[in-house]
Amino acid sequence: MHTPGTRAGIGRPSARRAAAAFAIACGLTLGSAFAAPMARAADGAAVLAAAELRVGVERLAKLRLELAASTDPARARDELGKERQRVLGALELLRADPSLSGRRRGQVARLAEGVTAFVERLDGAGPHAGHAWPEVYRDSEALAAQMSFVSTGLSGEMSDAARAALVDLLTRAAATALRVGKLNFAAAAGPAGASSPTAIAVDVKQAMGEFSAALEAISTSSLPDRRMQDDLELARQQWLMFSAALNAGGLVKERRRLNEVATTADRIAQSLLAIAQRAMRTGPAPSAPAELARRG
Repeated sequence: MHTPGTRAGIGRPSARRAAAAFAIACGLTLGSAFAAPMARAADGAAVLAAAELRVGVERLAKLRLELAASTDPARARDELGKERQRVLGALELLRADPSLSGRRRGQVARLAEGVTAFVERLDGAGPHAGHAWPEVYRDSEALAAQMSFVSTGLSGEMSDAARAALVDLLTRAAATALRVGKLNFAAAAGPAGASSPTAIAVDVKQAMGEFSAALEAISTSSLPDRRMQDDLELARQQWLMFSAALNAGGLVKERRRLNEVATTADRIAQSLLAIAQRAMRTGPAPSAPAELARRG
């Protein structure tokens, strides 16, 4: 994306090609995002629960790293407790969904084991307790890949493919914004074996590019609901604030601005997840222009 105020060094040199590639990878056709009737309730419920779980776990990791960096520990502890409940609630909904196939149910069961162990590490309880933030960081990276596999697979099975693809794209973008924040806090927490400073620098710049491409791929005209359009505009405004606190490589310019990174990443993810939640509840709307098809 290259909205006003966004530096060309992050997410470009070719935002249009990146956006198109990102959308193709997600199987997205924005022009028909709401052309088909909504999938059956259980079908959509599984996709949405997986999306909320994917975003929630990434936020838990970011909040734990906020504690390690000691920027605003009171806020981080308070938000950790709230997010933990949301994550466990989404996990329970996903596990109980009757639309899951036998194969998908087995994948969800394995994912649930990983998520439960991850939460126990954050809680400091259970057999998985006692891990320092570097282990939480590494485990969150591995868990993110597992959640991506499950949520994208569920989206691919949903009867309303275009709607599912839009939700998957929104989920990827929300989780990626949080990952940029997580990587910044990992860098701020100092070298402790989680990842080398060079690896973090590479990862955060790549994540910024992925998020920029995803945000450009989501067209306001493809969203039939005014509140969804407002949430998208809010995410774009927060992105400008977010990127203003970062240097060309995607890391915070000054340590004192880490609190901005923490809160704006949360707001971006919240806005995008709200669009995904409304997308699963919104009925058909007139077809929007197929903008991605016109992009080179």
